[in-house]
Amino acid sequence: MIIMRNRDTVIRNMMKRTLTNGSTTKSSIYDVFIVGGGVVGSSLAKLLSETTIPLSIGIMDSRRPPPLSSYESSSNNKDAPFARSYALSPSSLATLGLEEGGVINRIRKLGRVKDYDKMQVWECNGPGNLKFTSSDLMNHPDKRIVSQNVLGSMLEDSLLVSSLWYFLQETIDKNQTSHKIHLIAPAKISKIISPMTDISSIRTSSNNLLQLSYYLEGEGSEEHTIRTKLLVAADGADSHVRKSLSMPVMEMGYGRTAVISTVVLACSPTKNHTAFQRFFPSGPVALLPMWNNFANVVWSTTPDHARQLTSMTPEQFVKELNEALQVGPTNSPELFPEDVSSKFPSVFKSMTNGVDMLARAVGEGLAVSNWMQDPFQMPPVVSRACGARRFAFDLTLSQSRNYVSHRVALVGDAAHRIHPMAGQGLNLGIADAACLAKVINEATMCGMDPGDAYFLKQYEKERQQAVLSMMAGIQLLHVAFSTEFTPALWLRSIGVNLVNSATPIRQKLANFAAGNIGG
Repeated sequence: MIIMRNRDTVIRNMMKRTLTNGSTTKSSIYDVFIVGGGVVGSSLAKLLSETTIPLSIGIMDSRRPPPLSSYESSSNNKDAPFARSYALSPSSLATLGLEEGGVINRIRKLGRVKDYDKMQVWECNGPGNLKFTSSDLMNHPDKRIVSQNVLGSMLEDSLLVSSLWYFLQETIDKNQTSHKIHLIAPAKISKIISPMTDISSIRTSSNNLLQLSYYLEGEGSEEHTIRTKLLVAADGADSHVRKSLSMPVMEMGYGRTAVISTVVLACSPTKNHTAFQRFFPSGPVALLPMWNNFANVVWSTTPDHARQLTSMTPEQFVKELNEALQVGPTNSPELFPEDVSSKFPSVFKSMTNGVDMLARAVGEGLAVSNWMQDPFQMPPVVSRACGARRFAFDLTLSQSRNYVSHRVALVGDAAHRIHPMAGQGLNLGIADAACLAKVINEATMCGMDPGDAYFLKQYEKERQQAVLSMMAGIQLLHVAFSTEFTPALWLRSIGVNLVNSATPIRQKLANFAAGNIGG
């Protein structure tokens, strides 16, 4: 491990030289310049470094991630994971690199990747129960997904970013590619000038590039300016690039808040490989396995309840969390409460009782039939919370009207945001990066530049269709599980149990839940 520490020291020094030599020239021109060095932006830079035609690639962020060696002290798995963690799909894992020396492989060697091969979903007010396993993905056409034999893997955000930057800097340091890669951080944008908004800049074709100016932290007021054939906004939901270029976005609040926390489970680490999610009318609570016997909690609820959860002591929070999760599926509610049905005429009362009994028999019969083949698994008990603080954020659905503009492309949260109930926000962003890298490669292979409008439109069409499909599916789940209308509860319970018993449909939903939309 001493070698890695020394190597990170060398890399930090190399990074300083890279910043000085690669980004201070006033006439710097890039093929692709990425604003935002998080997971999505860094993933795009990695994928572009593997394209066929050599490219000049810049990636800029307001802060530099910690070196990978800083996580070595936690590789004994005793320190708690960071609360900001993600469930990555097999498709995303394959995109980031599972091979020796790949981004995921490096983190796995630190013991901080947690695979899970089962997912159990159930409702709080009925017998509906749905189970997915890794075997549900066996028929997926992409063998990279099938070979992993997992539904997904949990990773920490900060560690994932550090591993991606380590990969990029190592690529630079070893001169492993004919691409030119510049890592620019910490830096802040001062202005962006698009040739579509500055008429004087498009009088000649040589000036038909987008211009961006920025300051490097620690260099005072010295301004650096670059020009680029394609500017990629990977700078998050509050994208400075998107706002600067006046690209409209449509937003809708869910009226819900997500509370996240890291907890310790009272179970053996060998049994911590199932993701659990229980749905309430106010939103789902998810218990996601992390390495060792840690778990990540994502609790979507009303703003008032979220404030209560974040203000509780750790002991109170653990008590409420266990009360929410340590309850299995229940009987279906009565179609009409006794105080209502007692006022019905006898004939009508007999009819409603008959419908009630039939619906109960079907719904609960399906549930029992499923449990006989695969019994309901009670989640492990949470023993304690890690730290006194829990984090909360409001849930919003957003969609940029356009993912591309003149020499500009939006990826990740800069383009779209969805409800976290399916855990697919980052997976969609990584898929954006993979798609954009693919069309850039196609454009350059055809002799066009990366900002060619035709190819950017191909990216926009493909990704908007995929994102809208995911948004529609999640919105359907949000509405279905938010209702407290009794007939709708019956139909939902029956539907969930039918899906669980119908293998082909369940396999399709498993691919949806795992982020493999094409499956």
